[in-house]
Amino acid sequence: MGSRECFIIRIKKIMNKFLLIVIGIAVIWYINFPAHEKLAKERIDTYMAAQGIDKTKVSQKNSFMNGQGRWEIHYKFEDEEKIEYHYNYDKKADRAIVFIRNRGVPIQGGMKHPSLDKNQSWTKFDENGNIILN
Repeated sequence: MGSRECFIIRIKKIMNKFLLIVIGIAVIWYINFPAHEKLAKERIDTYMAAQGIDKTKVSQKNSFMNGQGRWEIHYKFEDEEKIEYHYNYDKKADRAIVFIRNRGVPIQGGMKHPSLDKNQSWTKFDENGNIILN
């Protein structure tokens, strides 16, 4: 085998490694962002349905991954202009929680849609995405 053939084989090996790295990065990115966001939206929608929230009255929505690796979706509704619902979804534990604020200040009452858990703790989901109430 000549030096030209060896060079071509080396280039092919390098390209294959590069391709595997790119595919690996793409898979990791997908798992950590679009798939995580989709699951979080599904779980939070289930939580909101249990609260009796009409999502047609959403006036503002902000969705992002926080610094703790949890997905957050913040909502404001037309019929509660001063109140914000901050939903957090923890994928590792398959659980959600809502923090309710009036002008940035946490509140325990006075909102139309209180937390499912009166102690403001996490609500877990079963393997089918159904809420497990304590």
